[in-house]
Amino acid sequence: MLLPDAEHVPLGEEAEAKLLIGDAALKSAFEDPTPHFDLGRLWLERTGLPMVFAVWAAPDPPAPGTAELEEALVASVRVARAEPEQLAFEASERYGYPAGFLARYFEKLRYRFGPRERAGLYTFLEMAHEAGELERVPELRFVHEEQVPA
Repeated sequence: MLLPDAEHVPLGEEAEAKLLIGDAALKSAFEDPTPHFDLGRLWLERTGLPMVFAVWAAPDPPAPGTAELEEALVASVRVARAEPEQLAFEASERYGYPAGFLARYFEKLRYRFGPRERAGLYTFLEMAHEAGELERVPELRFVHEEQVPA
């Protein structure tokens, strides 16, 4: 949606640019001097809304154990938010990046899904539909309002 003219190239082939996520993105941001673009920032500049990179979704009715998994996820985020220095230190030990670098990275992550995030997600779905990437904009039902502090 952000780069509609971009050509998709199979993984591993030469390309003018790459989309990296997760550990590969962290490694590249830390080690590669090539210019990087933050998709969240590009999305915000284009739409004025936050980008939703992931959602916790389940079928209706949810599979057994989904509630327990949700509780564990929310508890994990709360611990990480309550002890950011500890999170950065442990991640530094595990992945080898400086704790300060990781602390700044983790500080930027948001786990909220309030009205602006919903609008951002719906905007993305509408744009994907208009671009022919989705047959229709799906109807979404939200079980809980925002539970995790930003």
